[in-house]
Amino acid sequence: MQDRPQPSPLRIGIMSFAHLHAESYAHQLKALPDIDFIGIADDDLERGQRFAQRYDVPFFESYDALLAQQPDGVIVCSENARHRPLVEQAAAAGVHVMCEKPLATTLEDGRAMLRACEDAGVLLMTAFPMRFSAPLLEIKTLLDQEGLGRVLAVNSVNQGQMPKRYRDW
Repeated sequence: MQDRPQPSPLRIGIMSFAHLHAESYAHQLKALPDIDFIGIADDDLERGQRFAQRYDVPFFESYDALLAQQPDGVIVCSENARHRPLVEQAAAAGVHVMCEKPLATTLEDGRAMLRACEDAGVLLMTAFPMRFSAPLLEIKTLLDQEGLGRVLAVNSVNQGQMPKRYRDW
């Protein structure tokens, strides 16, 4: 039996730490053995440096500097209205993008982001983690098997935990 060569770890960076989910992504990137978390770029230098130190990764003072490291992909965690320029910048550098939701704040921006990624031949995705929630997958199975009868409506609440700094209001 022939040994398969081990694939190289995926090199992933984070563009901006403005979104509350950025910490969750950073934590997961550090925990996954097949990922090389190459660093953080943020135009808020103090915030970016703080989180780079917390996760023991390099801090890049510009998005261009992060993209110059030739990551396989980036996670865009900026303010929602700033997604478009960062996605377009990553696409122009030939880097795959996972953009925090909502993808865009206008239809025009969303279409431009899709076009930029298609033209560059890179993937663009948005995270929808609830699709992989064990309770929701079980409900989906029951629905597919018609084990719940005819469903007329669903009302749901996501009881996720927000980082403390977002709950202090």
